[in-house]
Amino acid sequence: MSWTQHFLIEGAYLGTASRTYSTQSKDAAPPDGHAFFCPHCSTLWAVCAIEGRPSFPLVRNCRKHSFTSPLGPGGSVWLSWDQEFVEALPIAVLRRELELHADWHERRTADLMEAI
Repeated sequence: MSWTQHFLIEGAYLGTASRTYSTQSKDAAPPDGHAFFCPHCSTLWAVCAIEGRPSFPLVRNCRKHSFTSPLGPGGSVWLSWDQEFVEALPIAVLRRELELHADWHERRTADLMEAI
């Protein structure tokens, strides 16, 4: 069986992905959808919903609060702990992620150089 996952990020619809059973745990299970909330402004800034399935909330900084975390850029839906989710990301989401991460690393490097 497969499910359709929709990607709505910062008000832009960035496509769909076909998802099959998740193997995150010992047993195969339907994949989970995600709803991303910013802990600073409580904005729901992204929904990666699976048709007919609940979306579980994840607390992640929005892009506005991007540089308050040393762990990665705000506004990113990249879940390093969920390989199946990452592998299913549509090309539009991957392009967005590349831009976010490149900008974040560039700024972090500039901040570090300035501090030296």
